[in-house]
Amino acid sequence: MMWQPEQQLLLLRNNCNIKSIYADACGNTFLIFDCMNYPFTNQEWEEVKEKIWTILREVHVDDALVLRKVQEDDLNIVLKMHVLEPDRTEADFCGNGARSVGLYLHRKYGALHNQQFVLVSHQGVHEFKYGNNGILVKMGAPLLSPEKLICNLRQANYIFRFVDCVEPHLVTYDFFDAELLSQIGQQINGSWKERFPRGINVNCFRCLDQQRLEVLTYERGIYAITKACGTGSLACTKVAIDQKFITSDLTVKIQVLGGELKIDPCNDVFWLGGPVILV
Repeated sequence: MMWQPEQQLLLLRNNCNIKSIYADACGNTFLIFDCMNYPFTNQEWEEVKEKIWTILREVHVDDALVLRKVQEDDLNIVLKMHVLEPDRTEADFCGNGARSVGLYLHRKYGALHNQQFVLVSHQGVHEFKYGNNGILVKMGAPLLSPEKLICNLRQANYIFRFVDCVEPHLVTYDFFDAELLSQIGQQINGSWKERFPRGINVNCFRCLDQQRLEVLTYERGIYAITKACGTGSLACTKVAIDQKFITSDLTVKIQVLGGELKIDPCNDVFWLGGPVILV
């Protein structure tokens, strides 16, 4: 069932209703729940997640994004963006989700006096930049493993590289085929469960020119090819730069099924941008 505006209320506890905001970021779809002003107990938080996962079973979106305040000082309001997935897991991060949240915060709260909103993950703090070209989110420095992983399917070997860009990704440029990627993604997430117990995102890409890539992503949590993936695009860009397929000092345009993303590398710290629609 597709999301509809009348489905946006979620009863959290007592008489408190929080409206979900629908976001579309190049075909990645989300429900954003602003829980910054609700200091849940551990038990209440578990109940909230259960209710949100119930909604995800009924409504066709990729993820739910729940905003909770971590700390606040004179400079920053630090938020944790919980990424709840339809398979009842929680992802580490989501690039397109972060872009959607950044636009929501800007529209909802405007320019704060001296503070700015930032998101926190296990790789650090993710800032936002706003300008005439839209919103950019700081994704940090992707970590590319030197190890090559080989997946065998139907007597053919495909070479992958592991990239940690807050979310874990396997990346190949051996092929560019959605059906093949889906088959390999299913196999890896089945037979490699011991190595990746929480699942793994699987990507393939091809170069269109020295500043453009085309990317496909098989996403864990959804276990299907999605229309866009910010961290997947970041991972593919990292591998493409490592292989010297593209240059590292210019904006890279990423063609995904749902539109076009852009990545700005700056001293190996990458910023992610692209269109977002909020309802």
